[in-house]
Amino acid sequence: MSSLERYLREYWFAKKSVGRLLIELSLAKHAYEESYSFVAISGDYERIKIKEKKNISSVELAAIVIVDEYKAAVMSIEKRIVCERKKAQAIEESVDKVRLNAREAEYVRLRYFENKSARTVAQRLYCSSATCGRIRQSALRKIGKTQMSKEKDMPLSG
Repeated sequence: MSSLERYLREYWFAKKSVGRLLIELSLAKHAYEESYSFVAISGDYERIKIKEKKNISSVELAAIVIVDEYKAAVMSIEKRIVCERKKAQAIEESVDKVRLNAREAEYVRLRYFENKSARTVAQRLYCSSATCGRIRQSALRKIGKTQMSKEKDMPLSG
């Protein structure tokens, strides 16, 4: 697999990662809400957090730590989701800028964005494996030219 194909495959991995992170986020939010509601029952969270540390009981201090940890986990997961979505969007935009014909675009979508097998892609495009291979080469050549010209335009750092 070429580096260009790995780059395109990153789209699928990013989308898959977003799905897993959304599940993680819902669990983390639930845990955060549960811990926060527990603190709210025992007293006002903001009041407890603002109090001087020497006046806080060990139970209140532990509750504050737990709520803050869950809040940090939620924020971390949200940042990771944004990052993965940006990665997928950048890949999608870079492919959209290339002038692929309908079959090439469909090949890229099925093979790299939906992670279908080469055989499945050939069946969906109603062509032989050899023809599908030519479609692949043509699409990758066009995307590669665009990627290379983009890298040439970027200033070197250092």
